[in-house]
Amino acid sequence: MVDNLHDLKSTLMSGIRLSMQRSYARRAPAKASVPHLVQARDGLRQLVERQPTLAEAWKLLSQAEECLLNYDRAILCLEMAMSLSGKRDKRDLKRLAMLRESVLQWRKLPLTPVELRELGEYLVEQGADKEMYGRSLKFTSQWLEQKCFTNVNAILQALNDRGGRTDFTILYNVVRG
Repeated sequence: MVDNLHDLKSTLMSGIRLSMQRSYARRAPAKASVPHLVQARDGLRQLVERQPTLAEAWKLLSQAEECLLNYDRAILCLEMAMSLSGKRDKRDLKRLAMLRESVLQWRKLPLTPVELRELGEYLVEQGADKEMYGRSLKFTSQWLEQKCFTNVNAILQALNDRGGRTDFTILYNVVRG
């Protein structure tokens, strides 16, 4: 396990680059990034256990948790980093607000990040990435039925609320963001 802060930061940055995530409205990270992100997160967790007053480690741990869509933990880590540093940087406050909003957004969507990624993969397989084929909810409805979701209407409404009115817009506005 990597245990030097510089090496952990480097591992985390590699994972972030591979994750194919945007800064806001994150989606499940690309599979290739997960080992890097998990290694960085686990190492940072061990580091803050040994050195609990290391604000930079807490801030990096917050980033790792965020990339892995553990928003509640990301919030706690960022708050700890801010508390330890003794200053309330505007970027940190903005990120904290974004993390809190992300928690609310994910709670409104009755799909996990992994399920959302699977839906996206299914939509691409069915050709919904081509606007002419993705003008209905046919493929999304098929996928939800195949997966035996009981709350199909609630899921479709939540997807609609996030800009997904058709298979095409679900893929580009919700899954890929």
